[in-house]
Amino acid sequence: MSAKPPCKQLSSLLGCPPSYNSPLHTQDTCLLVANGQWLGDLITTAKLPTTFPTHPTISEAEVSAFLSDKQFPFPGWLLLQVRSIPIPSNTSCVCSPARVSTSTACMSLSEVLGHVNTCNLRNLWREMARKLVSQKGDVTLPGTGDWIEELLSLVTRIYGDQVTIVTAEDISLIINTKDKVISHIPNLVPLHCVLVSSQSVSFISSYQPHSVASLLQFSPALLGDSLVKSLFLLHQMLEIFHSFHNLGVTLGDTVSLHKFKIDHTFHILYDHTLSLPSPPPSPPSLTASLPPPSCPLSTPLNTATLLWSRGELSNLQYLLLLNHLAGRRFGQPNNHPVVPWVCDFTSNEGGHRDLSRSKFRLNKGDQALDMTYETGQHHVTDVLSEITYYTYKSRVTDKAVLCRYVRPAWVPAEYPASMARMMSWSPDEAIPEFYTDPDIFTSTHSDLPDLSLPSWVETPAEFCSWHLGRLEGEVVSSQLHTWIDLTFGYKLSGSAAVRSKNVCLAISDSH
Repeated sequence: MSAKPPCKQLSSLLGCPPSYNSPLHTQDTCLLVANGQWLGDLITTAKLPTTFPTHPTISEAEVSAFLSDKQFPFPGWLLLQVRSIPIPSNTSCVCSPARVSTSTACMSLSEVLGHVNTCNLRNLWREMARKLVSQKGDVTLPGTGDWIEELLSLVTRIYGDQVTIVTAEDISLIINTKDKVISHIPNLVPLHCVLVSSQSVSFISSYQPHSVASLLQFSPALLGDSLVKSLFLLHQMLEIFHSFHNLGVTLGDTVSLHKFKIDHTFHILYDHTLSLPSPPPSPPSLTASLPPPSCPLSTPLNTATLLWSRGELSNLQYLLLLNHLAGRRFGQPNNHPVVPWVCDFTSNEGGHRDLSRSKFRLNKGDQALDMTYETGQHHVTDVLSEITYYTYKSRVTDKAVLCRYVRPAWVPAEYPASMARMMSWSPDEAIPEFYTDPDIFTSTHSDLPDLSLPSWVETPAEFCSWHLGRLEGEVVSSQLHTWIDLTFGYKLSGSAAVRSKNVCLAISDSH
């Protein structure tokens, strides 16, 4: 039996509705909205409360919509980040790395040199770690032990002995007190508690929405012309490194600017990801030598571009990869993946859309965009707005959410009735669901009819198959590169963006 996804497992463990948590950017991390009193009881009693309180006036659909925007602006409620780690079947722990025998007999000269360089670098890291650890008389590294106990000992070593350990079931835990330190590492994202169940260990910490990476990408103007703010940020990051090294902990190559969280006062907190204890190596299986299945989202961009240009990667797969690399994620209304509208649905084989111009330009016209550029130094407001996203999904979105984000009053006639009308009305690009999800066209509201489809298809599934065929067709394939340049490429900035009337508001407003 396959394991539950982290969010479903968390809902089952806490007894919370599924809408009260949603996945974050990593597979094992979820965003949870919880009542502050519930969290306080969890920490003070070190016991999991029997009930999970829900908001008395906000519906579950509205909660889900707020979580999609990573906000919940109501007093007494908190956004928490929960990282859940499955407990291995064999909890005996081997703390020293396993020796791996690597033969160089079948390597070329360049591969041998690269292998030697990698081994030398790894040995230097190990030697430095031994030197750092040897300077701490009260730190010992046991050879073996229980996986959970070793993990919790590492928690107390990093965060101090004030972190609350909560057990969901009747689990007996023994924490190695020799690794406990009173003076925990400062400037870390607060870890409220650790929840241990029979299947997983969950770390509940504060959710920090902004990072140094997002500051540099979206709001570099906040740093100003002075170097003082930049040096202040650098000083804090170096102090965090220094604190870890003084404790004998090396951060390795997992550090990125996304892990350095920042607030409006330029105070930095480090979102540390604990290195898991190493379980004993599993016995080799018969399928261990088989290569893993290919995953387009994990393919390097240069490789994917080559495969796509050869026709070995579909247009949709390549577009989803570009969206993923651009940081767009499914379920995020203000950052959802986008794909092009490819036809106007007037005929089975005709009605091709001009992919050399943005959908915004096609809808508004060059004259209107020129006037906008003269007054605001931009042409395009957004490639996919939040309002458009919810309009696209109006048939499967709760009415309360639609009234909050689209129109305050519920008037079904104001929503586009057909795909042809949806395409002509929208100034934004399409979403992948129009090519892959038949359910998006069937209304869940009694007073809002299903989205009308072209006459030459009979079912939503048949429409998705036909629509996807248009996207993968020769006409679109021969022009798709121009749309990619407008949406993800060089025509987003500089003189190329001006010539293409494609200067985006987010880029032109100095962040």
